[in-house]
Amino acid sequence: MSPIHKYLFLLVILLLSTLTPACAPLLAPVRTSGEAPTPIVRSETAPTDGAGEASPGNGFVELAPFQAALLQAIQSRDKAKLEPLMAENFASGWWRGEMGDLARADALRELYQDQLGDEIKLGVAPGVDLPLLMGGTNPLDIPRPEVNVVDAIVVTGWGKDGKDEAILFVSRQPDNALRWAGTLVVKGGFTSPETGGVEPFVNKENGYQLYLPKGFEVQQSLPNHISILAPRGTQGHRERAFITVEPANGRTVEQIVAELKATALADVAGQPGTVMGLDSEMALIFDRVPSQEFMRMLYVVHEDRLYTMIFIPQDETQGAAYNQMRNLFAVVANTFKFIPVERAGPAQPSGGKLVADPGVFTNLLQQGLTERDKVALQSMMGDSFALAFWRSEGMQIAPGEAIQQILNNYVPAGAQPVLDRNHRVIASLFSEPLTTQAGEELIPVHVTGWGAEGKDEAVLFIARRADGSLYWQGALTAPGGFEQ
Repeated sequence: MSPIHKYLFLLVILLLSTLTPACAPLLAPVRTSGEAPTPIVRSETAPTDGAGEASPGNGFVELAPFQAALLQAIQSRDKAKLEPLMAENFASGWWRGEMGDLARADALRELYQDQLGDEIKLGVAPGVDLPLLMGGTNPLDIPRPEVNVVDAIVVTGWGKDGKDEAILFVSRQPDNALRWAGTLVVKGGFTSPETGGVEPFVNKENGYQLYLPKGFEVQQSLPNHISILAPRGTQGHRERAFITVEPANGRTVEQIVAELKATALADVAGQPGTVMGLDSEMALIFDRVPSQEFMRMLYVVHEDRLYTMIFIPQDETQGAAYNQMRNLFAVVANTFKFIPVERAGPAQPSGGKLVADPGVFTNLLQQGLTERDKVALQSMMGDSFALAFWRSEGMQIAPGEAIQQILNNYVPAGAQPVLDRNHRVIASLFSEPLTTQAGEELIPVHVTGWGAEGKDEAVLFIARRADGSLYWQGALTAPGGFEQ
């Protein structure tokens, strides 16, 4: 990924509240000869067998010893100790997926065959505010009311590879005993024990909120686009994700993806896309989309707005960078929530000036073209793009398609386009100020080194929105040059 983002985006980390650090220690290794803590029984509420002795199945009544015994039994694969701690009817499901009921024996079979790997190292994420992470959902209300859930334990180290998390539901039985009543698996997790917890980010202008692993930063220069950076001190470039919001123009996510398979998704057109629930909507995910680095791309439509998310690098050979991307994707995907849009004033960088300097924007545009940076170039565009030939009619196309055409036809690999706002061609072609049909100011920029052989010229048009921010509005190509 190019260094352009280091200059393009504004650091706007919004820390609205901070969760208690959730980096939990691993459970101590379990000795096969050891015993779980002795259950605490309240004799006045525990049922008896008629001889004054507590019934064998009464279990624990205090949460702390019950939790310790439960996790020890799960981790040691001790079914004899685990089965009495489980409810007869067991709820099982996935966060933002389906939830169903299983018999206890089936739940045990699923636990060790499908959910946990050969090496189990569980931990507990303490102090987690689950309703906040779950977008306002009370986890105690997820199972049926008659289950009588009284606690939810967030466990790390779940999954075949230990990268998932799970919410274990604890219920209070009629005899006052506690039972493990269900599991909700959170694929990839959402507490980020690797970074010591998570922090909230809210984008009211574009209608969404999410959590980020602690230490990650957000940069924003365009109203509809953010970059998410790995913590400071990370080796190499720090960009790990980008989120762009633009009008869907009445299209569904399936229709948008079908169109993109001819352009931005052409290299993975054979993929059907992975369907994933994202808050209240269905998202489509495409893996290992080639660019400067392999990308994971997510598309979702909500209230006629298209949300495009790009996560990089999706390449396991990149070690730490890949692990950062994977953790970030899990936290974002599991905590993303749509919220009502609240329009605000223009975006401002740390210096307090509007992102409105044509010189800075022109330099960034030239850098993006030279480096053929699809993500950066598309982030600089508006909702549509005007593409035309000199002395010929033009057309309006989607930004993704425009990027593909420009890189394929006008800026091949190795091209060195030169942008100049003061070139003599500008004065000869445009003697009067230019505006768009919407009345926005247009700033023409002359380009040499354009075209497949670098012998053409073009005028790129930069438009100024009402809030003062700039965007790349269109391109006018002159094969052979304007003065021939």
